[in-house]
Amino acid sequence: MFRNLVKLAGLSRWYHHEQHADRSNARKASGQSAFSYQDLKGLRKLAFWLFVISIFMNWGMFGAIMLIAWLAMWAISIIF
Repeated sequence: MFRNLVKLAGLSRWYHHEQHADRSNARKASGQSAFSYQDLKGLRKLAFWLFVISIFMNWGMFGAIMLIAWLAMWAISIIF
């Protein structure tokens, strides 16, 4: 029942997340794409931790840029 509610809510991108990640990794393996989901995942983690460090180090603008980069990479990974 919950599965049907998720599909009805238009959240099928998140519901099929693993399938998208597998296809993304397959595209990179076949040479069709330069980046895979795993590459973007690593970059997202880096941007997130740089953002967290920037809060404690009081690096205002750098932290803002890392937050924007982290959010942008999440959006790209959902589409990608």
